[in-house]
Amino acid sequence: MADDWVFTFSNPTVFFDVDDTLVMWDESLPGDNVAIECNGHLNHMVINKGNLEELKRHGARGIDVIVWSKGGYDWAHSVVRALKIEKYVAAVMTKPFCYYDDLKNPLGQQRYYKLGERYTDDE
Repeated sequence: MADDWVFTFSNPTVFFDVDDTLVMWDESLPGDNVAIECNGHLNHMVINKGNLEELKRHGARGIDVIVWSKGGYDWAHSVVRALKIEKYVAAVMTKPFCYYDDLKNPLGQQRYYKLGERYTDDE
C-alpha cells in the first residue's frame, strides 16, 4: 500500500452529515438561511446552528472533522464553503454506503441535535 494516497487522521475523528444535519431542506423552519450554489443550482436552506456550533467546537479542539453527504463530494464541499467552516473541516467526502466492523454499533451511539436545541458549556 503506497503512503502517498492515504489520508491519515491521527486525532479523534467526528463525522457530520450535511442534509438535515448541518443545513435543513425545509425552508419554513425558523433560523438563518444560507444560499448554496452547487453545479449550477442554487439552493436556499436553513442553518442548523446547534450542529454547526458543535462542528466548530470539535474542530477548534483539534478533532478531525469529516463532512459527508449522500449527495456527493461536490454538494458537501459546497455546503462547507457556503457555511464558511473550511478551517474546522479536515476532509469532505461522499457518504459511505456501508461499513464493516466487528461490532454492531462500534461507536455505541449516534448524536444529533434537532433544530433549535440548546447546548451547555463543556465542564
